[in-house]
Amino acid sequence: MQYSPPIIAVLVRTFAFSFGASAMWALLSVVVARRLNLQSGSYAVMLSWLGAGAVSGAFLIGKIGHRLNLNQRVLLGSFVFVGTNVGLALLPGEYWLFPLMFLSGTAWLITMTSFSTSVQLHVPKWVQARVVSMYMLVFQAGLSLGSIMWGELADRASLLLALLIAGGWMLASLVLALPFPMHQPEGLDFSPAEPWSDQLPALEAEIDPDDGPVVVMIDYEVAPADHAAFRVAAQQLTRLRLRDGALRAGVFTDVSQPTRITEFFYVATWAEHERQHHRFTRDDQTIEGEVRRFHRGDAPPRITHFLAFPRTANVEQAAPPLQMAGSAQ
Repeated sequence: MQYSPPIIAVLVRTFAFSFGASAMWALLSVVVARRLNLQSGSYAVMLSWLGAGAVSGAFLIGKIGHRLNLNQRVLLGSFVFVGTNVGLALLPGEYWLFPLMFLSGTAWLITMTSFSTSVQLHVPKWVQARVVSMYMLVFQAGLSLGSIMWGELADRASLLLALLIAGGWMLASLVLALPFPMHQPEGLDFSPAEPWSDQLPALEAEIDPDDGPVVVMIDYEVAPADHAAFRVAAQQLTRLRLRDGALRAGVFTDVSQPTRITEFFYVATWAEHERQHHRFTRDDQTIEGEVRRFHRGDAPPRITHFLAFPRTANVEQAAPPLQMAGSAQ
């Protein structure tokens, strides 16, 4: 997940939104009971307006999706919750809060739908459940931590200050759209790529699935004038290798033959390397094609597979002590 910038952006924005928006869920009952001096029935009506707004958002999400991209939807939802938190602090009566709750319910559903849609459309199927569970963890962490903070602040300082600071948090979170923009999923193809059968070596001996580690090396012939562009393209491919299970990956150049560049990646076991073949998607294949475009050799890039000798679960284990001739037995 750390090698997928779109997912990192979703997680950061999800935490920022749920942390600030939690002020409404945590303090709405306090606003109704203490600031407005209303009864529980009024609180129930407030929640009804929230629910009605969420239902309306479900009907509007299709039309809004055609007009606004994911980033714009999240920005709009965050901006609405700036008004929600400030409105809960300053609006004088319940009739002012009813339409505000309606808008908040609509914004909540549209924003959370945008987050969950982005998470599911930016990862391949084999890792989707894992990423969605991480997204839910981040969302719930923001909601719970925010509720604790705003409640403590309201108790130790004042309800007004807690809600205004929560509104300021939501306003500041809009800036996150610059370093962590929500990416559109259009054009991504996470269906399985063509099998890598041509890249698997012909085995002269049976390899146990748990044998390893495995080092895969791919040799390219790249003109010196293309080195800078090749390096940029190879960085994306290195990220994919790490995402698909490689423990290490990188690119080296031959100091005695500058046109020879070798990509390598290191995998724990032979079975893990075979799983990498099934994780490779058509979108990944496009990135790999960008790297291979710089290859100038007559034959395709040469692919070599190395297995640890002797076969072990950890190629970096400490070497046994040397037995020196004449040493005591």
